[in-house]
Amino acid sequence: MSGVSADRFAQFNLCVAETLEPANRDRVPALLAKACNALLPSNDCLIAVFGRHIKPAWIYDNVPDDIHDQVIGMYQARHYLLDPFYRAAVDGVETGLYRLRDVAPPGFRQSQYYKEYYEGSKSGDEAAFLFRFPGELVGYIGLLNTSEQPGHRQSDVDRLRLAQPVIEQLFRDYWLNTGGARDDPTLHSQLETALDMFGDSVLTGRESQVLRLYLKGHSTGSIAERLDISKHTVALHRKNAYSKLDIGSQFELFHLFIDSLSCYDADEPEDPLKTYLSAQA
Repeated sequence: MSGVSADRFAQFNLCVAETLEPANRDRVPALLAKACNALLPSNDCLIAVFGRHIKPAWIYDNVPDDIHDQVIGMYQARHYLLDPFYRAAVDGVETGLYRLRDVAPPGFRQSQYYKEYYEGSKSGDEAAFLFRFPGELVGYIGLLNTSEQPGHRQSDVDRLRLAQPVIEQLFRDYWLNTGGARDDPTLHSQLETALDMFGDSVLTGRESQVLRLYLKGHSTGSIAERLDISKHTVALHRKNAYSKLDIGSQFELFHLFIDSLSCYDADEPEDPLKTYLSAQA
């Protein structure tokens, strides 16, 4: 074991030991972040719990104050619906340590979500633990690198993966001992439904399907493969949909979706775009 590796493991072991002290109960998330960072050096750490029927339960982050509201605030409000790690979690991915490239669709780095969230937080890469918890919940620990640095080194990722059982048990114990999720699932369910209905009132079924996949970060090629149609057909559906919505870019599509969510009425569920466009007329 090299001196660098020995120092990292020593720091990791110290953080783990501190989590076991009763006096440090409230510091467990920060200590978990520090322990992970010892083995996989990163700039920012995010800790949350995902669930199909709840909004993400935010536990910890060390994102700088100057971009915190812009990035984390937007994520917690609505943007999480398009996060590939969140989508993987609710779609049933197994417990493990994943890199962004493992869970993101092809072409994701050209998506508007990547530009707004990752570039907005000055990040270029992410590796994250996803842990299956009781009650169809998934623990999430995300480690982000700045865009000025290369992606996480595979040797560092492999080193952190060796610590997975320890990190998972500490996170699980903390979550269960603090009472777990207490969020009202209603709003989350409404947002998911709004995403599933987005565009249905003004677009054809296929056009709506194509736009929703673009919103989730898929590229034209990825959508073509997923829907078993040609890239040309995907592009034609996108062109027709953009024309109907009077937009000309994925940037405008992304913000149209986010803005339309404010018009969703759970008592009379329908495409939020219908109400939004009527209000703009």
